[in-house]
Amino acid sequence: MTSLAEQWGSLPLDYEIDYNTVHVWCSRFQTSYISQKKFVGSLSAEEMVRARRFVRESDRDRYIFAHALFRSILGTYLGCSPQELVFGTNQYGKPFLVSPHGNNEIQFNLSHSRNMVLIAVARQIAVGIDVEYIRRVSDAHEIVDRFFSTHERRFLFSLSPTDFNEAFFACWTLKEAFAKGIGKGLSYPLDKVRVMFSNGRAGEIVFCDPASDFPSWRMYPLSPGPGYSGALAVETPGSEPVFFEYREH
Repeated sequence: MTSLAEQWGSLPLDYEIDYNTVHVWCSRFQTSYISQKKFVGSLSAEEMVRARRFVRESDRDRYIFAHALFRSILGTYLGCSPQELVFGTNQYGKPFLVSPHGNNEIQFNLSHSRNMVLIAVARQIAVGIDVEYIRRVSDAHEIVDRFFSTHERRFLFSLSPTDFNEAFFACWTLKEAFAKGIGKGLSYPLDKVRVMFSNGRAGEIVFCDPASDFPSWRMYPLSPGPGYSGALAVETPGSEPVFFEYREH
């Protein structure tokens, strides 16, 4: 399974999406949007409360950008203003659309890390997405011991520090995207899914538990930009995902 980063394209001519397609959006943080009242004003009161909790202004601005961009893109698919979107969450925190058109079968997922935002949109197909800025994590080995399978631990601990960091995040984003996609988050035992490595690169996942309820998921490792690792999880897609890059215009 190969990276699909080279397939990021320009904005779509329309925002129609059928039952067999997943659209994946990528964007870097764009500071000019934060000064636009209409853009920032699309967030809900709850989202603004969360934004104000960030101590650093840069973190607050990145949160606002990611969530306002998500509302703008999803609103375009639904033919409504970003402010009209109302979300609920399941017991594990995965968001779903309440209104408008709460029964339109639109599925989505959002992830952002440092200056990168990834958004997945589908119709009737469950999706999960994750992106991480590749960095040194002081407790990475403890995380591997807790959440990774024996096979993964053996492989990762055999690597040099530099190779370990990249492989760690490639493995983690695949697990995280899957956990978000099934709607269970970290309540699902991530050592039950094993990331397979080929030539040192993370690829597909397999289930360590033969009785798994989620055998039909397909995983896509993503490289949205230098210094970032990402992954997309899709439940039984009918076609390859389509990738778009949202740029300032």
